[in-house]
Amino acid sequence: PAYQKSVEILATYAQEHHKPVMIPFLQSVPNVKTNPYLLKFNASEEIQTHALMEYLDSLRESTNIVLVDAYANKMDYPQDIRILRDSIKARQLSVTHTTIRQILSDSVSLALKDSVENILLFHSDRYSNVQLLMPYLLSGKRGKQLTVLSQYVWQNEHILLPQIFTSVFGTPEGEMFTRYEQDYAQYFGHKLSSTQPRYDLLGYDLTRYMLLALRGGTFRAMDMTYEGVQSSIRFVKIDNGGYENTHIVIQRR
Repeated sequence: PAYQKSVEILATYAQEHHKPVMIPFLQSVPNVKTNPYLLKFNASEEIQTHALMEYLDSLRESTNIVLVDAYANKMDYPQDIRILRDSIKARQLSVTHTTIRQILSDSVSLALKDSVENILLFHSDRYSNVQLLMPYLLSGKRGKQLTVLSQYVWQNEHILLPQIFTSVFGTPEGEMFTRYEQDYAQYFGHKLSSTQPRYDLLGYDLTRYMLLALRGGTFRAMDMTYEGVQSSIRFVKIDNGGYENTHIVIQRR
């Protein structure tokens, strides 16, 4: 099931008939906390934030987080951006502040530090809200190292700065990449045009996982790990409910 309404219907069926249901796209599934037959693939915002914070914490001596102050009231920020801001503050990572006005006036360099990687956290997770700022960031960084704290869905945008983002996908390497190329060409009739993982093969990994887990016609709860072509799975039990994938990778581009 791909949408909330269909998840609600299948969740009831799954619990009545003891059938596992894989939920590939939804990030928030309330039923998963009470229904042991639901398996949520897309990791929660909390899991992604924790993974990102662990990564940034490991770089604390060589980074400076640059927050774009766009609202007078912190509560006006989108929830996921507020979570990131609060997590950065709780970990006491090095932080400076800039504003949209400073960026547009080419004075963003005032918030940047020398000899460290300055990681910019935007005020929005929508690229359309920050796209206008990109040329000014390029011209205003004055030779200092500037990296964008990005979103996975921004990967097709023309961003000329290095990016860091979280993903449930990993870029295949070695024999895994060869297999990825072959499978892609077989399924879509043309060669792979990008090394970036695509949602197209998500169904391939999820189907293989379900076939491995449904041995003998019965779902085996101990089979919670799968190494995929582009999407690995680490399912963790949620108290009295179902399972959530906790596999998150931090990627740079």
